[in-house]
Amino acid sequence: MVQWWALIATNAMVVATAAGNVLVCLAITWERRLQNMTNYFLMSLAITDLMVAILVMPLGILTLVIGWVKIRFFRCNQGPGRCSKRGAAKAAACGTSRMLKK
Repeated sequence: MVQWWALIATNAMVVATAAGNVLVCLAITWERRLQNMTNYFLMSLAITDLMVAILVMPLGILTLVIGWVKIRFFRCNQGPGRCSKRGAAKAAACGTSRMLKK
């Protein structure tokens, strides 16, 4: 059974997160006084948080509603709970190895 209140709350959280981070980026871009190194760092964090809100949170919502998400890139198609740890470990290891190569 789908818990509709959880679905509505998480969707509202995704929209609020995305909107807030877009506003932060626009404020730093448009306002000349805000363009310094500290705020550029904050804008990079806002962009990263925006990517999480757009790419990761919807998959979390699908996991709440359906129970699992089929992503062939990580070979997570064995069903619920069978590959979540392994897929997450692969993603972390690949991302870490790419960062260390640079």
